[in-house]
Amino acid sequence: MVRVKPSQWSDETSPEGMKEQMRIESNAIFSGLRLVKCFIFIKNTHYLWFVMEVFPYMFRDAILL
Repeated sequence: MVRVKPSQWSDETSPEGMKEQMRIESNAIFSGLRLVKCFIFIKNTHYLWFVMEVFPYMFRDAILL
């Protein structure tokens, strides 16, 4: 068996890489939940101004993901 030194690990398989991946995924999930909450709120409140205010931020978040 060849011992693999941590420096030889790829970003994907190293513990740091795994942690980073988990963090990114959890951020995406939380952003998704926030979007869903916004959509439900918009469905319940039929205020056009609210939609105009919130939509740009929602799309910005989606693009940043």
